Amino acid sequence: MSKTTTKASSRLGTLNLYNQSISVPTLVNFELTTDLTIGGNNKGTGVIDKKGLVLNKTYKFLAKLAGSKNSIESTKVVWVIKYMSPSTSQNKLIALKAIIKGPEFELDLKDKYKDMAGCEIEVSCHI
Repeated sequence: MSKTTTKASSRLGTLNLYNQSISVPTLVNFELTTDLTIGGNNKGTGVIDKKGLVLNKTYKFLAKLAGSKNSIESTKVVWVIKYMSPSTSQNKLIALKAIIKGPEFELDLKDKYKDMAGCEIEVSCHI
């Protein structure tokens, strides 16, 4: 996490901060190191012809510093998975966070994530 210093003044009872450190998450590059799986096309036809993430599979991601081919070593990495499920969340955005030490993250799509089925999933990574 990078640090920023804020300086301000106090007037008319307004609270302002002096030399306060704030953490600013840094977005990092990452890649999916597991091949996507062919699954249903979610059109109700039963056709299995679309690549994506499917239930009961594990997908591995690897974080890298921007512009570097090297992975991030022994740093706490925050992985965020966001999705909207029409059935479970009633079309509200759900955000799941995982804080992992080191660059590798495994998204294990077991039964507890079945409400992700058919949803667009957004994955982001921060240090």
